[in-house]
Amino acid sequence: MKRPVTASIYNAHVMKHPLATAALLLLASVPLSQSYGFDTEHYSLIREGSESWNAMQQSSATEQIDLTQADLKSVDLSGIDLRNALLQRASLKDAILNGAMLSHANLSRARMEGVTMKEADLGKATLTGADLQGAFMNCSVFASANLNLTDLRWSSLREADLRGASLEKARLFGADLREADLRGANMTGATMLGQAKLAGARFSNNTILPDGSRATRHQASSNEARYYNEAETAAPSMPHEIAEPPVATTVAGKSTVLTENVQNWNKMRAERPELAAPQLGKEDLSKTAMPGANMTDVSMQESTMDGATFDKADFSGANLEATSWKRADLKAAVFRNANLRGANFERAYMRSADLSGADLTGAHMHGTRLQEGNLRNCNLKNANLYNTNLEMADLRGANLEGAQLLYTELRRSRISATTITPKGTPANRRWAVMRGAEFVEE
Repeated sequence: MKRPVTASIYNAHVMKHPLATAALLLLASVPLSQSYGFDTEHYSLIREGSESWNAMQQSSATEQIDLTQADLKSVDLSGIDLRNALLQRASLKDAILNGAMLSHANLSRARMEGVTMKEADLGKATLTGADLQGAFMNCSVFASANLNLTDLRWSSLREADLRGASLEKARLFGADLREADLRGANMTGATMLGQAKLAGARFSNNTILPDGSRATRHQASSNEARYYNEAETAAPSMPHEIAEPPVATTVAGKSTVLTENVQNWNKMRAERPELAAPQLGKEDLSKTAMPGANMTDVSMQESTMDGATFDKADFSGANLEATSWKRADLKAAVFRNANLRGANFERAYMRSADLSGADLTGAHMHGTRLQEGNLRNCNLKNANLYNTNLEMADLRGANLEGAQLLYTELRRSRISATTITPKGTPANRRWAVMRGAEFVEE
């Protein structure tokens, strides 16, 4: 079937956009099944709903269903029969697939964010690299399915059957796996299992953990999961058809658990109070933009945020020891009571940032701009403050013992007797005035 280029399209564009018109003419000569990657008859029929589709399936059960790259966003496909179908790179975002039959289907790199897929059958399906963020898949069957490299962050898989499934390098941050059956599942290389809900899940000695080891009764118990002894079997090994999951990349060409959607991240933090202190490990967030992110109490020592934008982000109580923030934008960011020992803020822009109570022992702040910053009661012992701009900053109660203050700008900053000078003695009015600072009586 061909799509003709009409005279109206041609007349409207040929004179102004000759190259675009040439492209339209080229597309017109190519069947939709070739230019879009799916069977147009199947596509038209499936959008009519499950009843018409399933009737067709019964009359032509041996025909290969090809819906590669099809756009099925928000379509209600409850009860649809798509067994053995080709759905690679299809868009099923916010679609409804309750009770769908998808066993042996190929959903590699499908976009399925927010899909509702309760009690569906995906046994032995291929979902390599599929994006299932926020998907609702309670009571669905994924037995022996290939879920390698899938993005399952914030998804709900309560009571799902994942026996013998391969979840290598899957991303599980915030996933709800309560009461799920993970016996024989291979989670080698999966990330953030510790931040998933696992109460009541079924583990066995054939469950392979992210570090490649077999689950033990103790490990199951520590996650409030149930443990079963089984005859030992080999871990399921399934192909990784793609190098990386289909996620948005950062400016630096990297992708992480955090960078794609600050709104979703903050919503998850608000809705999951039990994740009081997410353990994120060593992250590379260089040149990413996460303004306003709720990063309270996170643990991400030795992470890199060089050139990133975290304006108004909240890192209160976070463990950020030995992190790097070179040339980062941190205007009005909050680091109250954070562990920033040995952190590197070289040339970072931190105007109006709140560092009250933070531990900045040995921090490197060469050229950092901290005008109007709140550094009350923070520990800057042995910090490098060379050429740091602390104009109008509040340094009452700050410990500057051993700190390097060469070319440090302190004009109109607030100093009090509770401020400890680099010599380890309390500051006085003379010390403050000599540096252009204001001495405040407390």
